[in-house]
Amino acid sequence: MLTEQDVTHLRRQLRRRGVQVTDADLIRLLADADLRRDLTEHGPDTHFLNRILERLGAPERGSLL
Repeated sequence: MLTEQDVTHLRRQLRRRGVQVTDADLIRLLADADLRRDLTEHGPDTHFLNRILERLGAPERGSLL
């Protein structure tokens, strides 16, 4: 189960990449079972964030690490 802290961290990581997401965007993305499972199992790693960016239609950028 995702916590508020997980969602806050995800939003912060996306902002670092210059992507602003609305609550509606996050709800839509986290409703996807595959993405939600990846987030809970692996956290917001670069692969996960690239999948989010792809779904948002944002260009990929360099690694966060």
